[in-house]
Amino acid sequence: MCYPSLLSYTISLKEACLMKTSRKAPIIKIDHSASISRKDLKELCTEMANLSPNIELKRQESGSYGAWEWVIPAAVGIYLGKGLVDGFLKELGADAAKGLKKAIAKVFKKGKDANVRYLAMSDLENLLKQIKHVSKDEFRKLVARSGVQGASMSITFELQETILFQETRECTVKFVFPSQLDDATLLKSLDDIPSMLLRAKANALARVKLDKRVAELLSTDEKQGMALMASKEYGDMPLDQILVCDPEVREWVDVVAKQRAERDAYLAKDEEKRRKEGPKKKSASTKDSKRHKVRKK
Repeated sequence: MCYPSLLSYTISLKEACLMKTSRKAPIIKIDHSASISRKDLKELCTEMANLSPNIELKRQESGSYGAWEWVIPAAVGIYLGKGLVDGFLKELGADAAKGLKKAIAKVFKKGKDANVRYLAMSDLENLLKQIKHVSKDEFRKLVARSGVQGASMSITFELQETILFQETRECTVKFVFPSQLDDATLLKSLDDIPSMLLRAKANALARVKLDKRVAELLSTDEKQGMALMASKEYGDMPLDQILVCDPEVREWVDVVAKQRAERDAYLAKDEEKRRKEGPKKKSASTKDSKRHKVRKK
């Protein structure tokens, strides 16, 4: 799939938002489409500076991704580093939240207007077939209409650190705002973030505890440790949680859990089908082939 990849370059907050940066403060990263200017992000940076003055902007350029659609970067991706969750919740709960919500809503609209799209291989193949039969202007219009419009905005939070196989990893939660959201649903989704964020924090803490149990078991009984890692209990606590605001039901949906449930349902259905069919009988052609081989010997 084609989608903007990250061409990283750091812009100081002084340049982007007329403020000073601080390397010691928790970091906030904002990745944005090349069609979105730094001026478009100035108000967001100003509001985010209440959480941390250390803000980095990264511009995106065209590239390719072999990834699930919700993992691919949004037109504007906001990443809040460790230690900023409580501050963000406080800001959303305060009277000043109107300013933060207003800035986020503006950025969402800019991301939506950017019309950043991703193309599947089938879309690219169709475009390549038509490139010789249309003018350059017509081809540009075809490209602009092809594929699917990606998410307009995402907000990712670092929640907890955990240790997996002696390596420190971050537990995160990513809130994805699809381009199909209307203004009312966008504001509702922002209002719902605090409760969803608290739930995500609880899940991250549960994952940290499970990783500690795994480490203890692996040091004493490797077989039991590996069995815990393969268990449903462990699988239900991913390092990276992804919540997508569904424009139809106007609710946050845990798409990782949803995909896992769909996979489990499919496997259960397939297993039930196999059980009812019973063991496969060998075909006559297979039997004749074996007889022929025996005779040759």
